[in-house]
Amino acid sequence: MNNTLVTDLKSQVTSLAACVEDIRKASETNQTSAETLSRVIDVAREDLHNTAQHVNDSTEELTEIPSQIRDAIANINAHQPTPHTPYRDAVLMEAAKSPPTRAAPRTSPPCTDRTRANTAIKERQILLDIELGHKIFNDDTPHGEMAHSLQKALTNMQGPEGPSLQVKALTRIWNGGYVVEMATAEAATWVRDPIRKLILTESLGGNVQVKDRTYSLLIPFVPIATRIDDQAMLRNIERMNNIPTNSIIQMKWIKDPHRRERNQRVAHALMSLNIPQAANKLIEHGLYLDHGRLHPRKDKREPIRCLKCQRWGHMAKACPEEKDTCGTCGGEHCHSNCNSYCTFFCVNCRTNEHSSSNKECPEYISQRDALNARTPENLMPYFPTEEPWTQVSLPPKSSEPIIHSQPAPPSTPHNRSPAPMEQHTIDWMMERQAKKASQQPAAPIINGRTLVPLRRSTTRHSPTRGSSTPHNDTPAPPPPPPELIHDKSEPHVTTSERQHMHPLSFPSLSPLHFPGNLPISPSTQDQYMHQDTTSPLPPPSSPLL
Repeated sequence: MNNTLVTDLKSQVTSLAACVEDIRKASETNQTSAETLSRVIDVAREDLHNTAQHVNDSTEELTEIPSQIRDAIANINAHQPTPHTPYRDAVLMEAAKSPPTRAAPRTSPPCTDRTRANTAIKERQILLDIELGHKIFNDDTPHGEMAHSLQKALTNMQGPEGPSLQVKALTRIWNGGYVVEMATAEAATWVRDPIRKLILTESLGGNVQVKDRTYSLLIPFVPIATRIDDQAMLRNIERMNNIPTNSIIQMKWIKDPHRRERNQRVAHALMSLNIPQAANKLIEHGLYLDHGRLHPRKDKREPIRCLKCQRWGHMAKACPEEKDTCGTCGGEHCHSNCNSYCTFFCVNCRTNEHSSSNKECPEYISQRDALNARTPENLMPYFPTEEPWTQVSLPPKSSEPIIHSQPAPPSTPHNRSPAPMEQHTIDWMMERQAKKASQQPAAPIINGRTLVPLRRSTTRHSPTRGSSTPHNDTPAPPPPPPELIHDKSEPHVTTSERQHMHPLSFPSLSPLHFPGNLPISPSTQDQYMHQDTTSPLPPPSSPLL
């Protein structure tokens, strides 16, 4: 038993001695590694220090480079001659030396400023369409009481989060409605909401419609097969043209469909929109309808003319006259019953030169110019908004009469410059013809009879078909006139009389004939010019060819 214990102890001591030896070796290895690591760290620290020193030196050198470059440039400029300065550089240098001046502020044209003011007012307005017999808006209610009732109705519907609903002005218009101007554009936009319009209508006692401001477009050449009174068609037009839904209020034909021609295929229409941006988009890019592109334009305001008395400033239902006045002939009958379509009379100008509806009437031009002066946006192709490109104006129409000049004369075959274009009158032409007739030589008189000249024929002779003669643009000589048959009462003609009968005596008029309508050919005249002066003329029955 003791031997066993001794053996176990020996084995354990041996194992313990082996472990101690392993620990010693590991300790020596770690010490060697630590020494190696320490040497590596020392080397790396020294290299890092050298690198940092090199970076500092390089930075100092780079810092000195710009100053050296400036010194070099200054040295070069000091030793080189000054080059010639261009005119542009000299002007810029003088401008840089001179003290800066403050430019005057740019101001918009008066037309643009007034248009912006009118646009801002329209954004604050609301239109009330009043039916007859309303208990508040009628002729018996004072204006101040109507404005107070409207303000009370707006105050009752005002919410805690809504804008201030303050009425700034209340104006009656020609059709019996009222235009309400709010204090701010936000208040007018808030009231235009469809639900709030119904609430305001109930607060005012009914029989009132709050209408949106419309922007009308004139659309020419719309196919008559288009169902413009169908709401589904209007929504389809909005989708095709990429404009907001329900922005088109309505479309209607300008001319009554019952008055169309049998073969008519297109007609003009009016489109009303409630958004000016949508209307401007259609004006700029066109209107796409039934796979076609139309070109709408702004429906501009024109002076109001009464169709009953033909006067300006009011309509027929407000006309004080009892009898109708025709707009064509000025008679006391309706224009549709007029039968004098070629008889004109202007009621306003009291003249027979044009009708009352003529666009060149001086009174119409005066009324149009006055309207454009009051509403500058009438001269704009777009509806003015906040965007600057919608605030451009077209040049005003001239009130002077248009004078059409004559076309330039055709070029001559000798390449001469054409005569200057002139404007002639009938009186000038008559005087010119009379002067030309007075300068023309008088017709010769033989034995008491006057030789009447005939006009030269202007007929051109072209070569016969199949001829080898090349084509020539030079006018052919006139054809020979018929033969001469002389009167029996004149048996002899002297040499002086034959000179008068020669075609050269009338360079622009040939050939000659006698009062009895007896023509003579130039060849026959030349034949008798070379004969004896005493030789008689042949009898009228023998032809001379």
